[in-house]
Amino acid sequence: MMTPALKTNKSIAAVVLASFVLAAFIISGFTAANFNNQTDPAPLPQGGPETYRLTNAIKNGDFEDRYTGNNVQGNAVAAYWYPYNNGGAHFGWYDEEWAEAVHSGKHAQLMEIAQVDTYLPERIIAIYQTVEVVPNMNYVLTIHALMRSDAPEADRNQDEYTMSWGLDYQGRGKYYFVQNWTAMAVDEQLRVGSGGPASDANHLYYQRFVYTIFTGNATKLTLFIRGMKLEPTGTELNFNLDDISMVGPYVPPTATPTPSLTPTRRKLPTLTPTPTGTPPSDMPITGQSQLPDAGATLPQNISGGAVAFGTLVLLVLGFAAANHLLQHRQK
Repeated sequence: MMTPALKTNKSIAAVVLASFVLAAFIISGFTAANFNNQTDPAPLPQGGPETYRLTNAIKNGDFEDRYTGNNVQGNAVAAYWYPYNNGGAHFGWYDEEWAEAVHSGKHAQLMEIAQVDTYLPERIIAIYQTVEVVPNMNYVLTIHALMRSDAPEADRNQDEYTMSWGLDYQGRGKYYFVQNWTAMAVDEQLRVGSGGPASDANHLYYQRFVYTIFTGNATKLTLFIRGMKLEPTGTELNFNLDDISMVGPYVPPTATPTPSLTPTRRKLPTLTPTPTGTPPSDMPITGQSQLPDAGATLPQNISGGAVAFGTLVLLVLGFAAANHLLQHRQK
């Protein structure tokens, strides 16, 4: 028969052993994980400001790239350029190859108005080109122009003929969308230049005009350059253009950046049990473990009943182990 002292020692040993097991379990890290308060990762660097380089937005501004598909007589408009006129006269576009009427290279663009219909003032001939530009930037427009006629020397430069340029700021290539025209003070010269009579034989010369263009919100601009005959006379009028440029910033295409291999922290979604018990498939995979250094990881919403039940089981197991140990010592 077991003595009272022995019973007391067994009880104390059981309690001590159970407490030790429970304390060890708690210290080992019976931890509830919180998946809702992960820190968002810092944004990836987007690189420095865009780098611009200067370029000439005008194509074939020197008119050396000659007429493709439209080089019939009287309609020889240079490549990348298009013709415009408002009717009521004879209009012609020609490849100018006469060296005296060319500013540089071997070609220039010649536009001609003649045989104006009676009572039709302001006959217009033009060329135009649509170019791509960077918004809210300044471009420098340079035009070399020459205007000449068959009028006698005393009748020249009477403001009967003008040259000007204008912009369609939406790049639609429509003459009537140009809201403002800038006049160029071009001298009227003898059409045949140095080939005229001795008293009026002067070598032809080009005049250079430079302007600053602000693009505003535009990504495309259409540049029109026109010659205008204000009075309905029969005098032949020639307008020559050469070495046109519109120099400004250009954004070169950027290469696709290589994905970074550096692991980043991400905000993890809340784990929600699924009916089939299948682990959620949208759990992101990162290069950094989210587990603590030691101990178990349990969902945050573990119930108090589960904890109490686990504690009870541990107490029973501890008591049984202590009892078994004491019986073993008695033997």
